[in-house]
Order: sequence, then C-alpha cells, then structure tokens
Amino acid sequence: MLKINLQTTNKENFTCQIEYPELIYGATAVVVPQVIKGKIFHPLTNEILPAIVLPETKNPYLLIPAHIQNHFVIAQTHNLPIQQVVAPLFQGTGSQTIRPDLPIQNRQSVIAVVKHWQDNSYLCVDSFHRDCKSFVLGGRENNETPSQAAIREVAEETGYTDITVDSVYPIMLLNHFYADYKGVNRHATLHIVFCHLNGEEHEKLNAKESNEHAVKWVAKTDLRQFLSVKNNLFAVDIIENGAHAYEGDGLMVNSGKFNELTRAEARNNMTKLFF
Repeated sequence: MLKINLQTTNKENFTCQIEYPELIYGATAVVVPQVIKGKIFHPLTNEILPAIVLPETKNPYLLIPAHIQNHFVIAQTHNLPIQQVVAPLFQGTGSQTIRPDLPIQNRQSVIAVVKHWQDNSYLCVDSFHRDCKSFVLGGRENNETPSQAAIREVAEETGYTDITVDSVYPIMLLNHFYADYKGVNRHATLHIVFCHLNGEEHEKLNAKESNEHAVKWVAKTDLRQFLSVKNNLFAVDIIENGAHAYEGDGLMVNSGKFNELTRAEARNNMTKLFF
C-alpha cells in the first residue's frame, strides 16, 4: 500500500492509501472509517470525491471500482460511477497481425450481445468467407452512441428490429489487428452493449448481408465453443458470472499523459512522479 495526501474543501489534509498507483485516475470515492469535515478533492484532477463511511475500515483509501473487485461491490452498493483506466488489449495473430507497412485506422465499434426473447440463447453470425463466428459486431457511424450503433447493426446484419438495450458495459476493449478482409490496420475501441429482443419480429436481409453470413441462435452453454473471435469471450464471461471489475493488464485510458502505456509502464512512471 502506498500513501497519498488528500485535501478537503475546508483545507484540511489527511493521508489516504492506494494499492495500485497506476489506477489513481480511476478513483471515484474515498472510503473512510468515520465522517470527515468538508468534501475531498481528487489528488490529480481536483474533482470532488464522495466519502463513503465504512466503520470497519482501519485506514482511508481511494476507491477504484473499475479494477478492484471488492471496490466494485462497494460502488454497486452505493451507486457510485465506474471509471475505467485500464483497457483489455486484444491483438491480431496470423493473417490478422498488424502490418507495419500500412497506416493505422482508428475505429469506434460495438459488440452487440442480444438475448433471445424466450430461451437462454444469444444472437450470433457465422461468416461464410472467413473464420468469424461472433456476436453482432460493427462500427459506430457519425455521432452514434454505442446503443444506437448496436440497434442499427443488429437490424442490418440479422433483420431483427424489436430490440431493447439493457446496458452498455463500463469496461471497453481495445482490438489492434489487420483487417485482412478490408486490407487495413485497425485500432478498434469496442463497447459491449447488452440487449434483448422483445419478440421474433424481423425483416428480410438484403442480398449483400445474406451472402456474407448466416444468422444463428446459440445457447448460452455453447457460446464458448461456437465463438471464434477472442474478444467476444470477454462478453461471455460477463454473461456467465455477472458484472465485475477488470483486474487484468492492458493499456491505460482516461489517464492523462499516461494513456496508451501498458499498466506496468504506468505504474513505474506514476510511482516515480507522485510517490
């Protein structure tokens, strides 16, 4: 545990603990053993952090719910925001390994996880011309939100239109790969959108879509065996185990000048600068 000094709005200082210094931008509250005077400033952003009183706490600590599971539970209980600062990184292999001779195309995309209206199965597509068995995937267009993009992509790729969005998962994914089917390198940011269909209403697919893939309903128990796109398995883990913190490695996001560093690099730099 490292210690950092925090200041309140009434200019009082107190010492707070942080377990992983690279996660400091992900702090959304301070857990304290008793009520304190004034409001607390985030040590780097100067945003106001709420104080959560838990009498069993021995020492105050920064709450980082996106990346520490017991913090995630506290945040859920107290309806606190989840601020992601580490993004899981997936990288293409084989024919989808990034090509150094080509530029990088940045892309905002969605993984639409759509549950059947009656049974415990999920909407998937099976590509005819490449090894791509996945949930519905697609890029966001113009100023679309992840929810809007998910609804549009599901309608375009499967014909299903009576869709309700349940949630956009607070942890986004990064996928760096060569899209061999497009001939471009991509750095994609993937937002997972959980949805359900309200009924079987759907439209006929156009010729282009129906020639590219088959639409399939896959039972929850068969998803891991069916899906060939690795980042989709992140969503399967949520389906199986519920929402939870991401405690793994990846690239830093929402972390100022530390963005795009690995978690280990950020930890080293952050420790030298602030601790």
